[in-house]
Amino acid sequence: MTRKEYLQLAGHAGKWLLRPTPGLWLIGVDRVPSASHAIYIVFDRQGEVSYVGSTARPGNPEALGQRLREHLRARAKAFTWHAAAAILLRKEVPRSQVLKIESLVAFDLKPSTGRRPRHWRE
Repeated sequence: MTRKEYLQLAGHAGKWLLRPTPGLWLIGVDRVPSASHAIYIVFDRQGEVSYVGSTARPGNPEALGQRLREHLRARAKAFTWHAAAAILLRKEVPRSQVLKIESLVAFDLKPSTGRRPRHWRE
């Protein structure tokens, strides 16, 4: 994902964007950014977008890392998920807005796996 692509996706957060954090980190190798509210984008070993998800756990600055570790309990994800990026959100963002932003990012990226969010924008 290029910086330009990241910034375009982060634009969906509008006033809820905490700060832009373009760049990927390797899952299981690099440190996951601290965030209680975030949208995360997961890439497989071929560099394709595999999954888009979100976390909104008020008061928990390690929520993003915890959520990814929850996913990685599934062997298939642990084997195929390779890198990730995150759109960090302000802690005041309402859960409904987190889901809306997640939907917009997922709509743009069309991840190869994961369920179609119930809050998906048509």
